[in-house]
Amino acid sequence: MSIGASFFDIIFWTYGRGSGEFLLLWLNVHWFLYHFFSVPQMLGSLFSPLKRLKDGRNRGFDPQKAVESAILNLVMRITGLLVRIMLLVIAVFAQFAAAIGGALFFGLFLFWPALIVFSFYYGFFFLLN
Repeated sequence: MSIGASFFDIIFWTYGRGSGEFLLLWLNVHWFLYHFFSVPQMLGSLFSPLKRLKDGRNRGFDPQKAVESAILNLVMRITGLLVRIMLLVIAVFAQFAAAIGGALFFGLFLFWPALIVFSFYYGFFFLLN
């Protein structure tokens, strides 16, 4: 196989099948991040207590225990809300970074065959001078 045929194989693969595979990889990264941060579950349980921590109820009615239990449950729900919101913000930043990084790497992926040509050209140019 000649060098020219190999170069054209690289060109056809890069701008044909390789671009499609790169885009599928990029979509897989987004799918992974979406499921890694479990966005639907976190949105569904946004106001749930953190780690299901609740104050148990005792038999009978004690007003002091009832107020204490209500305040503790409220604090745990607020804590759960804040933790989940922070994780959702991190998930959005991760998706954004994956989108920007994927776009940059896709641009480099499309540019690298031209980089090979320029490298050979400048290599021979500097070799002859």
